[in-house]
Amino acid sequence: MKLLVLGIFVVCLSLFYIWSHTRIVQLGYEINELTSAQIDLLNDHKNYQIELVLMKAPQRLQTVATEKLGMAPPQAQNLIAIDGVVTAPVETE
Repeated sequence: MKLLVLGIFVVCLSLFYIWSHTRIVQLGYEINELTSAQIDLLNDHKNYQIELVLMKAPQRLQTVATEKLGMAPPQAQNLIAIDGVVTAPVETE
């Protein structure tokens, strides 16, 4: 009887060891995948920040305003000085 109980205990202990070892390997793979995904996301974030800086560049904004939107700097007669600050006139309908 003691030998049977000892045998069952050894089998249970072996199964627990195998399960825990398998789980550790699975978690290792998951950590590796998540680390790789994090690196990819950080690279994307860095690229998006660079793109944002380029999109906000004054020269680019001026080019888009003049070439794509057909905007032009205001004419001198369209400017009004208020307390030393030059502003555009307000159009009323």
